[in-house]
Amino acid sequence: MHKHKKEKRLTKKQKNLGKKMLLLAVVALSSLHINVANVIAGEIGNSGQAQVAQTATANCSDIDSSVDKILEELFKAGINLSEYPLINGKTGKAAKFGISAENFLFCKDGSSREHCKNIADIVRGRTAKEQELINKKLTERLRDHGMSFTSKTGNKASFFDVKVNGIPMVLNRSSFDMLVQSTATVLRSNRVLEQAFFSQDLSGATPESIKSAVKAATGKEITDCSDKELAVMLNSMKHSIYDIKKFHAPQMAGYPFISIVGVDAMPETSDPKKLRPVYAEGNYGTPSGMSNIRYVISDWIKEDPAMAKEALPRMAKDNTYKNLRETIDSNAHYWTGRSDGISVIVGPGVHNGAHPDVASISYFSGMPFVEKSDLYIDAGGNVRLNTGAGQAHPVVTGIYSRAEESFLFNEKDIPEISPNYEEIEKIFDGIIEGDPEKYACLAEKSATLRKGVWYDWEYAYDEVGNKDFDKIVGVKLDEKCNPLELEGIDKLGVDPKTPGAKPGSLADAVLGKKLYTNVVGARVVDDKKVFEISSKCLAPLFLAEGEKAVLDNGESAIAGPPKSFSAQTTAGDGFLKAFQDAIESGDYEALTSFVIKEPDGSGGGGVFILANKDPEERVSVIKEKIFSRLPKSAFDQSGRVKSNLSDEELKEVNRMVVQEFVHSAAMTMPMTKEGIKDYYSGQKDKSGKDIYAEVVNNPEKKAALESYKPTFLTQANDIRIFVMQTAPKPAADGASTAFGKVMADPQSVLVRTAKPSIVEVGINGDSRSNTSKGGGYGVLVVAEDEKGKNEMVNVDDLLAHPEKMIATEAPLKILPASVQKNVNAYLMQLWNLDGWLRQYESSSGFPLYLKSLTDTYQLHRTLMSVIGPDFADLMYATRKLGEKYENAVNQAVAVAVAEFKEKHNYKQSREKSPRRRELDQQISSLNWQTVQNFKVDAEDADIKAYHATLVEFINRLCKNPPSHVEGLQQKILSHSMCRDSKIIK
Repeated sequence: MHKHKKEKRLTKKQKNLGKKMLLLAVVALSSLHINVANVIAGEIGNSGQAQVAQTATANCSDIDSSVDKILEELFKAGINLSEYPLINGKTGKAAKFGISAENFLFCKDGSSREHCKNIADIVRGRTAKEQELINKKLTERLRDHGMSFTSKTGNKASFFDVKVNGIPMVLNRSSFDMLVQSTATVLRSNRVLEQAFFSQDLSGATPESIKSAVKAATGKEITDCSDKELAVMLNSMKHSIYDIKKFHAPQMAGYPFISIVGVDAMPETSDPKKLRPVYAEGNYGTPSGMSNIRYVISDWIKEDPAMAKEALPRMAKDNTYKNLRETIDSNAHYWTGRSDGISVIVGPGVHNGAHPDVASISYFSGMPFVEKSDLYIDAGGNVRLNTGAGQAHPVVTGIYSRAEESFLFNEKDIPEISPNYEEIEKIFDGIIEGDPEKYACLAEKSATLRKGVWYDWEYAYDEVGNKDFDKIVGVKLDEKCNPLELEGIDKLGVDPKTPGAKPGSLADAVLGKKLYTNVVGARVVDDKKVFEISSKCLAPLFLAEGEKAVLDNGESAIAGPPKSFSAQTTAGDGFLKAFQDAIESGDYEALTSFVIKEPDGSGGGGVFILANKDPEERVSVIKEKIFSRLPKSAFDQSGRVKSNLSDEELKEVNRMVVQEFVHSAAMTMPMTKEGIKDYYSGQKDKSGKDIYAEVVNNPEKKAALESYKPTFLTQANDIRIFVMQTAPKPAADGASTAFGKVMADPQSVLVRTAKPSIVEVGINGDSRSNTSKGGGYGVLVVAEDEKGKNEMVNVDDLLAHPEKMIATEAPLKILPASVQKNVNAYLMQLWNLDGWLRQYESSSGFPLYLKSLTDTYQLHRTLMSVIGPDFADLMYATRKLGEKYENAVNQAVAVAVAEFKEKHNYKQSREKSPRRRELDQQISSLNWQTVQNFKVDAEDADIKAYHATLVEFINRLCKNPPSHVEGLQQKILSHSMCRDSKIIK
């Protein structure tokens, strides 16, 4: 280090701190933000290139220092700490400087971690702008694979691209294997727990029944938990909105529950000597994102060959899709006793944001992607796949379902369930208040609502006559004033041999041992309280031979949640007292150590990270989610919570989980001025305002933005590992145990990143990594502990063919009936779209057939599982053009409707009057006419560019059609589109 040169650049105030304080600052901060040390020392040049301080120590030895104290001293001295990473999210003046965190690439002294020094050194040698350009390409490539998401407000849907950070986190293979292995005992114990729970009715599920089941499975007694704790766990399961009573049956004692789980790991360091198996939660239902990392990794190899070349020699080949197929097939064979059946995939629907992920999993695993209507029950009670007339209809014994359990099994006694169950009662209150006359019977009846059920709502209409799905104004009732439950759209098919027959029941097929699926009962244990107690009480009893209960570093070897806090002990302490003391004293900063979790939340919902909230919001969350759940008897006359509350008084509070705030080690990411605009434009803050617009519209923030220099930030993250559990096997089966094999490969993961803070321009980051909350994706490199210990082919071959990183199954040569129908419709749609565009080119003004673009986009999404990722690029181009003209049409409609309303005194017409109904009918007609009369600009360059893209795509599809599914290639080549000489060049 050139200390003398650095000192010359220091300000007078900085010099007064002395060399010792500066050195401590470098040591303490460089792991948190690889540029902080250089900001303090004045090392950043005009290029913004980070030259992280290096010392002789590269083994990340521990350094004791008071980070907060150093920060405060430096702050007082006027040193610019604006780039200190607030990875927990800076949410107001009460927030200090953030939370100390390790870095996946760099040590506390700024040196590179030894196990990934080659990668860290590449990052060190790049400018932020150079890395940001790579990240941008990765984001665009992921988008082109069809992996964008939709954000919807009312009827207005907008797509957003998931940001990809190409600076990887690197874990040793031994560390990754430890994280995976730590989940094995939890999965085994939860399988037995579910077998005990579902093999009897709810009254029979008692602590004693759980003890008996565990004793039968392991030969061991439960000793680490009291009956009271087991009762709390069972209470959470019994009150789960996802519990389908129909599946409580004696035969379920043998059902192989819990086969696919997405566990969200929070590695606080990449040092295997310190790593702890701590998980934010386990997602037992339908965890999404399994295929995303496949695209991220292959694109990363293509777009950043310099870094990939350093990583590939130690990266192991991946077997995620083979594992998935083996998992579903083995459990299906075990449950049904049939080895001649096939496994298929059922998704949440083409309009769901997870559809591209599910379609990709089908493509790589070889399990056909089917619609529920493709399946039917034959005369023998077997589930079969309809593959069309003249074809054999194979028996289906296994379903990997990405549709939630109630949606897959939806029938008369199994309604669709919404996790937003607490909102439903509020909706009914609003409905009755909005039209007391119409819903008088409902108010008088005080109808008991089924918890979690989604009802058949009536919606308001927006200003152009479309349903506004954000505004529920009514509910449909039967003749007895019972609110009608929403009838599922997706229906099971019927046997073609008996047309007109009523559909059978998939639930009956499961109970009859004709069908296995991963989602049965899964969401019942998808509960933070169940995870906490089962990890502590049950999992240690399920260790297989050779497995450890404690790691070499003294930490538990069993996966578990962060430290949990009890509500109250007999002495009156616990989080109730801590919360009340902090609120009364005004010490809102003390609340940032807590996270509050609701049992049934998903997709980032129901998780309240108090460190991410303004002080007043922290208090509001605690009052609403905790204190409101206590009865009046729990408080004394002064409003304080009493000591020694009864179990009944704490019943609802005990369903909540209160944990310490644990964060993963920080990832490094670049950020330039242009990157701020690209990253945050369209992102909303907690009040719904555009984050970037709030910056540029604020003179002070805008000035800060104009003077902003490129740098490297850090961002919070987690690692979703898709762990799989096969069917039970004999203990003599080597690595397999009597409970089944638990496995996950290095790319059975999804790295999720949170929004970074950019404090100097007033942008607050986050620690939530959910994509729906603005999170992104990252790259995980699992490196073999020793070079050469892998199954890789040569690096040059992998750089040229990154798809070889993934071992995929040979796809089944089966086309479901719905896919065959959609292939024909899609090819015809492409052909018609080309014809329309050719007419447009010779017209001065042409009607916009917006539906053609919409239909093309939706059909392409529907066929992603058979067309494959190589043909996904047309989706983005179609969506982009369609979105452009949809916005233009909506604007034209809005103008026409506004003029009509003003002309006919719409606002003065009495609501619900005949005159208002007449005007509403005319508005609906006007809406349709405006769309039909909308003209496309003859000089529109976007349409011409899209037509060129379409023609190129059709040529590619016709000259080299997908051939992995029997009959698909012939179907494409024989279509009129591919025989049309005007298209094929």
